[in-house]
Amino acid sequence: MKNNKLKYFKDNFSLKDFIGLIEFNKKPTKPNTWHNLILLEAGVFLLVACSSKFNGKKTYDEILNYLYNKENNLIEHWKDLEEKGSLLPSINSNFKLINPKKKYEFSVIIDEIDLAAAYAFHIIFSKVNSTYFISFWYEDFEAQSGEYSFLNKTFKSLNKAELFLDNILKKKLGLNEKLSMNNSDDEIILYKKINKLISTLG
Repeated sequence: MKNNKLKYFKDNFSLKDFIGLIEFNKKPTKPNTWHNLILLEAGVFLLVACSSKFNGKKTYDEILNYLYNKENNLIEHWKDLEEKGSLLPSINSNFKLINPKKKYEFSVIIDEIDLAAAYAFHIIFSKVNSTYFISFWYEDFEAQSGEYSFLNKTFKSLNKAELFLDNILKKKLGLNEKLSMNNSDDEIILYKKINKLISTLG
């Protein structure tokens, strides 16, 4: 039933326009970067690539209204696909979710200061241009915010994508070899660092 509802987006999605939006926005135009990285609004780009602003059959407002229409009961399923990294592969067969041995998923939960957030990175392969993307999903439960995005760096080999992501997680975000945190102090540091990455959105 849920997959049938995604047909609305499949029928209106323009692969060429989605990839074009990613490529056009990859180069930072503002000084607000995090270790020379920015986040690209992949969730927004997906909806735009379904709209008649480019080659879609529906307006952007129609696409958005369909997604959030309570009668369709779709938004929670959509968010679940974002979290699992399977949103784009569910919309278009050009994209394939790569399942490496390591799980790039973690959360920060500290009851004493009402802090609760979840994060997930995934590697996604695009067949048409033989390119690997890194997606990033987060949800901050206390701030009631969340986003599905892509890092602005792409790769031509899976090995390079995995090495780059390992470097980000361990050296830039401070996760240990098991891609986890040792204590609540580490969790707070991670939360602050990831917020700097999130601040590059838009």
